[in-house]
Parts: sequence; structure tokens; C-alpha cells
Amino acid sequence: MVDLPYEDDAFDAALIINSLMFAGDRVKAIREARRVLTPDGRLGVAVWGEPDACEFRHVMKSMVDVLPEPPAGDGPFALSAPGVLKKVLERAEVEPVEEREIPTRFTCMDEEHYLQSALSGGPGQTVLRQVDEKTVVDALLEAGEKFVQEDGAYHFENAFRVIAAIPEDN
Repeated sequence: MVDLPYEDDAFDAALIINSLMFAGDRVKAIREARRVLTPDGRLGVAVWGEPDACEFRHVMKSMVDVLPEPPAGDGPFALSAPGVLKKVLERAEVEPVEEREIPTRFTCMDEEHYLQSALSGGPGQTVLRQVDEKTVVDALLEAGEKFVQEDGAYHFENAFRVIAAIPEDN
């Protein structure tokens, strides 16, 4: 994120979705996205909403709880509180135009889809490199129990904090 392999002014729009909170230097990551935008380019950033608005937090916590040591960093909700993401953008000289928290339902059709969803991304893969698969799957199934519907689907009500922005020199 802090060293994109693209030329300056290469894109009309850039999206940073569910990753900025894990960047080692968040301001540098935003500036790098800004660098690859055309002069009239637009930037969209989405991070998890506040933890209380995200039922999927139980799934993430279950994976953290099986780790031998907690992961470094501030975690997936580091930019979730109102105003925090906006300040990062402003430090990167990007003007937030609109900020919203958008409710979003995650639906996994069955247990297999639920486990695949939880384990296929970066956090799940990181946990699997450190802990045996059965332990992780057992923890995920326990965390997901209360979200299973009568038809076997899993529903998680969540929210994302989303900001639309433009570089200040536009």
C-alpha cells in the first residue's frame, strides 16, 4: 500500500477497502493512493464501523483468542471511531467530502461457506500459519453458533465507515 507499482496519475478513482487499518504508515498509504490518481481523481476508503455495530467481530475475536500471542498493531477497528479516519486523510492532505457508516449484512449460505469466508482472508491465513486447523475451525464454529439461521445460513449484521475524498490540490 505504501509503494504501489503504478505510474503517477494512472487512475480516475482508487478504493482502499478493509486494509488501511493494517498499513504500517497509514498517512503514507493514503498519499500513495493520491499519487496514482489523476488530477480530477477521487478516493474512497472503507473500514469496519464501530465494534458494537459489527457482529463479525465475534468471528475475528475467536481467531485472535486461539493465537499464542495477540497480533501486533491496533487491530481491525483501529480507524472505526467517528473522526479517526477523517484525521488520517487530512494528515495526508486529502479532503474528506462525505463520511457515513453503512449497515451491511454478511450472509454465508452454510457452514462450509462461513468457514471459507473466515479463513480465506489475510487474518484467517495468518492464524492458520500459527495454529492447527481443527483448533481454529472449532473456535469459529463456536463463535458462529448464535448467527446460524434455521436454513443453515449464517447472518452477521455489520457496519462500515466509508469516506469519499478528493486530494486537496484538485
